[in-house]
Amino acid sequence: MPAILLLVRHGETTGESSIRLNGSTDVPLSDLGRAQMAAVGAHLASFAVRDVVTTPLQRARESARIALPAFEPISVPELREIDFGAWERLTYAEVRERDQERYAEMLRGLPGFTFPGGESREGFSKRVGDAVHSWIGTSVPRFDGIRVVVAHKGTLKTIRKSLEAAGALVSAPGPIASEGAPAIPSCHLGSVSELVWGPSGWELVRWDDTRHLGEHFQPDHPVTR
Repeated sequence: MPAILLLVRHGETTGESSIRLNGSTDVPLSDLGRAQMAAVGAHLASFAVRDVVTTPLQRARESARIALPAFEPISVPELREIDFGAWERLTYAEVRERDQERYAEMLRGLPGFTFPGGESREGFSKRVGDAVHSWIGTSVPRFDGIRVVVAHKGTLKTIRKSLEAAGALVSAPGPIASEGAPAIPSCHLGSVSELVWGPSGWELVRWDDTRHLGEHFQPDHPVTR
């Protein structure tokens, strides 16, 4: 059986992850989030999962335990979400109103951008990239069978970006960001993405699949310019 990687974004939280920058803020799931992860669990029931990797933040740990209660999740600190610093708990609209200059700088998408009082994009990419090397693998998989990673939107997008940068991901090119770099599509709360190891590397079978959520689907509020 080839190595299969299932990337799951945690469910909605009491801090409203669909609209707020809850990066390092440790908030629990909401009732909607628990329902979303129960739907994820029903969807994953047909997969012979070997193990589950998650982050130390409770919204990811709780999501993993609801979706896959038979497993004790492996906590990987490097997979936690980016620290938004002074922007934690704010909406993008609130950030734009309070810090218009740095908000515009953030929208440029440059890797050197650092969130005020928080983490740089480069630092975040480096630590997630280290986790990709240790827990996923680029030239060869670091696991056998089916591994589930339950994490955060920024983390999951960076996992994909790390594999693409290493030339290990077989996928169609995505849209182009404003600065000319390929943009990684978002992934919604409770979404499932699937990568399968093949002769040419990791094949992206699906990204941001939310069909299993049904009435529990919650769209993210887009970044406004």
